[in-house]
Amino acid sequence: MRGLIMRCARIPGLFFLLVGLFLLSGCKPMITAVDPDPAEPGTEITITGSGFGSSQGSVLYDGDSLSISSWSDSVIVATLPTDKPNGTYDLWVIVGIQGAMIQHTVEDPSVECSSNADCPASSDYKWATTCDPDTNTCVECLIDEDCSSDSLGPYCSSKLCVCSTNDDCTGNANGFYCDNSSLYTICSCVTGMDCPSGKTCIGDAFGTPVCE
Repeated sequence: MRGLIMRCARIPGLFFLLVGLFLLSGCKPMITAVDPDPAEPGTEITITGSGFGSSQGSVLYDGDSLSISSWSDSVIVATLPTDKPNGTYDLWVIVGIQGAMIQHTVEDPSVECSSNADCPASSDYKWATTCDPDTNTCVECLIDEDCSSDSLGPYCSSKLCVCSTNDDCTGNANGFYCDNSSLYTICSCVTGMDCPSGKTCIGDAFGTPVCE
């Protein structure tokens, strides 16, 4: 009988514990916007929403805690990391045991790329498919292997794919002739005979004869 009474006596304690946790958790936070979006690394962002509470919680950006300069129930001001590469990340506002998430984008206009995947082939710069980690810009090449499928030449010189002899241009899409008349020697053409079957030797947007 005494054991039964003790077990029953524990129930109110558990009830009050659950009520306390509910009160501590408060309302579930909600994020409605982050401004600016996208934002440059190291800049302040303003997070608006509701249910943040009057006591400061935490803001996580891709798992890292952000420095918070202002906190209210509906507005939070925090600073992004200075070393975050371009990309889209999860932003969390943590309040007690509750949390809300929204995705936010970092975009540094001075950073053209962070990996080769950021340098896709395009109609204008189809050869700039390698990301230079020193300058975060797309270049033709860093090593000879980067020129294996390049249309300008098989060798890398000053981050440009070049050729040294006509033999280097055998079967090249731009032409079978190694033109050394410009600053860099590149595969080019003189007549249609220097082109693959079905192609004609014409000038490209830069005035260099290529097979099209």
